[in-house]
Amino acid sequence: VSQGSYQLLSEETSHVVLGYGSIAKVKEYDAHNNEVMTAQFGDDNAVASYRGYKCQWKATPFWQPAVAIVRTTSDAATLFMSWNGATEYDNWAIYTASSADAVDPTFVTSIKRNGFETTAHVTGLRTNWLQVVARKGNVPLGTSAMAYF
Repeated sequence: VSQGSYQLLSEETSHVVLGYGSIAKVKEYDAHNNEVMTAQFGDDNAVASYRGYKCQWKATPFWQPAVAIVRTTSDAATLFMSWNGATEYDNWAIYTASSADAVDPTFVTSIKRNGFETTAHVTGLRTNWLQVVARKGNVPLGTSAMAYF
């Protein structure tokens, strides 16, 4: 009905992105007019957007990664790790410590990132304090608070 936008992503692939303005949708089409992506960011006829674009994006939040821990046995636990908004990390390093203010946590293992929330079952835990570090390769990008479990 109103507004809207058109973006040619690449002359090589002829993919285009259409922003539908008064309808809360953005769609990407390939060279054969096949819809390859749809994003909706509100209810139909309730939200409008002047323009919609697709671009590369990366972010490193200023807040800490989060970890939730469920003890499964006396020396094992299931961890749920996430860092909402972060795009650059590819693995989690898991550390244990003797106390909340320990300065020398002990490395336990690393786990490949798996989507928004990574779940890991860890055994051989000898303390009740745990911390996770979001990393890219071996480079730390964000560290959770020390968690008691």
